[in-house]
Amino acid sequence: AVADILDNSIAAGATKLSVQFVSQPDESHVVNIADNGCGMDGETLVKAMQIGSSDTLARSSLSVYGMGLKAASMSFTRRFSVISKTATSAPVIASWDLDAQVDDPWTILFGSPEASDLKRFDRLVPGESGTLVTWERADFRDVVLDFRKIKGTQPSGKTKNTVEKTTREYLAMVFHRFMEGTAANTQKVEISFNSEQLLPYNPVKTEFLS
Repeated sequence: AVADILDNSIAAGATKLSVQFVSQPDESHVVNIADNGCGMDGETLVKAMQIGSSDTLARSSLSVYGMGLKAASMSFTRRFSVISKTATSAPVIASWDLDAQVDDPWTILFGSPEASDLKRFDRLVPGESGTLVTWERADFRDVVLDFRKIKGTQPSGKTKNTVEKTTREYLAMVFHRFMEGTAANTQKVEISFNSEQLLPYNPVKTEFLS
């Protein structure tokens, strides 16, 4: 799910991407995924947060912020927000809150970011434009248990270490060509995970095949 959103960021022209997992006392996480891509103005962000994009949006690079963003986010959280700005527009924020939609279905919360949102955005998004996706109270416990069953290990309760280690290793492999600068028609990108720059891992590189 995180890789899906990073793929969206690269399609939007991002060269610097960051992923931040902040563990919470109840074993949930706050997840921040930021990029310095082209960003979105208010009108585009509202369209991108709707289920199904318009024909115009679908023909642009921003079509990647359509169903994929919501499906990936809703896999692990009941509330997520997107803050975005272009080089010529002010930051705007839109949120999906599944609990609030019990009384008001299909409503997207939209407006100007609060001071705390802007502070987080400015800290995580480099450059004049970009996007920040935040998952609130993301719950990875079920997927961690499923992962351990596949691996044949017993659950140990170390959700934080398992989630972060698995995600870091997966991103290093999936995006190795982008970090190496060898992906066709794409600029070289830098990806950081919890403030540490990821190093590309190419599983078919000669040194790993012996």
